[in-house]
Amino acid sequence: MKKTLMVIFVAGLSFCIQAGDFSVQLISPPHRILNDELPVEFKVTVSNGTPSAIRLYKSAGRALEKQVFFGIGNQRQMDFGIQGKYFRKANVGVLRDLDSGPFDNTRLLNPGETHIWDFTGIFFSPFPDIAQRLEVDQMDIYAQVLVGTGRYSYSWAYSSTNTVCFSELSSKDGTLLFTTPPVPSLFGPISYEVREITTDGERFLFCGITRICKLTNSVTPSFSVVSTNSEILNISFGGTPPSILYDIRRGKIIP
Repeated sequence: MKKTLMVIFVAGLSFCIQAGDFSVQLISPPHRILNDELPVEFKVTVSNGTPSAIRLYKSAGRALEKQVFFGIGNQRQMDFGIQGKYFRKANVGVLRDLDSGPFDNTRLLNPGETHIWDFTGIFFSPFPDIAQRLEVDQMDIYAQVLVGTGRYSYSWAYSSTNTVCFSELSSKDGTLLFTTPPVPSLFGPISYEVREITTDGERFLFCGITRICKLTNSVTPSFSVVSTNSEILNISFGGTPPSILYDIRRGKIIP
């Protein structure tokens, strides 16, 4: 659990008190990210260990760069990201919006509760582009969350720093294993290429720019399309692990 510092403003003066505990966790990809890979998993959780409720934006889209800010541990990389407008510098302007905005966009996080923001679907990560432009293959990334008990009090809660690694490889650089039949899209029927890509000695399956799963060294996958639905790909691994069904158009494994 991280300690946070609560700052109280009264009549233009400021002083500090110790707040309770807020815990913030950043979930980021454990594997090396390809330079064109989407989606890229980024989730942030905040847990309220204080005796007071705090107000949060419900959705990740509203919270991004209003209440949740991503930062880089290396100052040069951080400055480049801000100057290039890849992301915004953390600020406290959200407090007025949280207190006076429509409450259907927000929620109270009561003591003992946890909230999760999933940026995977909306957060087209700027970090691979920053890494490529700065010619680095990893960055130390953290999340910074603005929490508070009212318009005149706030605190910053920080996650631990995750080292996120990037690859110069793209989804086109792997071994072509299978081409799907055309599936509907906004631009008309389109076929996807299923490729095997190896990074850091680990094998992964990709369909287009989307990572499907990790392969063990002894597995040779085989592919077929479900006869009743051409958008569903059946991937077999020879019995171990069991086969999986992959929704080609939505880019997801079917549970």
